[in-house]
Amino acid sequence: MKLNVKNLPLFNKILMFSFMITTVVVLSTMGTSFYLQSKQLKTQMADKLKELQEFGHPLLTLMILEVLMNSGINQTLQSSGLRSF
Repeated sequence: MKLNVKNLPLFNKILMFSFMITTVVVLSTMGTSFYLQSKQLKTQMADKLKELQEFGHPLLTLMILEVLMNSGINQTLQSSGLRSF
């Protein structure tokens, strides 16, 4: 593999290097975007649940809380100060 890269013309080496850099940038941007959006979604869901808990029906709130707990946002819910029934 090293011999193949060494034998490539300079233009192809630069092209391959820029493709590798572009791939790294795109993948890191995708990962960061996914992390931030999922974090924001968890916060929004916890806020909506808090609103339902204040103004909504207790049974509906319990059902939504159970779904959210099963989806893995337990820490977000606890940190938002939700009370249990």
